[in-house]
Amino acid sequence: MRRLPVTGLPNICINFFDAWTNTKTLQGMKDNINSKITEHNAAAVVANSALSYSVENDKIVVKTTTKFFQNVDEYNISVLVLEDGVIANQAGPNGGPNASHHKVLRASNEDWGVTIVDGAKSAGSLVEQEISITKDPSWNMENVEIATVI
Repeated sequence: MRRLPVTGLPNICINFFDAWTNTKTLQGMKDNINSKITEHNAAAVVANSALSYSVENDKIVVKTTTKFFQNVDEYNISVLVLEDGVIANQAGPNGGPNASHHKVLRASNEDWGVTIVDGAKSAGSLVEQEISITKDPSWNMENVEIATVI
């Protein structure tokens, strides 16, 4: 399992690359970020995932289908529960007790998701997965979005 190259906080990492590598300036970090974005945009797609979900009592049940465009040996999928418009306290000049927070990460299925491929999987393969996440009663489900990270 790959780990982020974090040495302190805050740190910005892009595809497991520390944006502060070989630089001590903000402009150098921005250049590193732009370089990694360009590399990422030029890379071939390895996989893509579609999802549907339903709310069943105190669970959010997420069904995913992941298609692989290249041969792979190991792959994980994480499901993220995001809520928009969460009203909560925030320190700072734009804060206060009733600040609106956007795309708040409410829950996920484990730190690195669940393994959906463990062994050889060929290009063109589809993998289906069902993941349940416990729903907190305080969440406004009208403002909840579900996302995947593969």
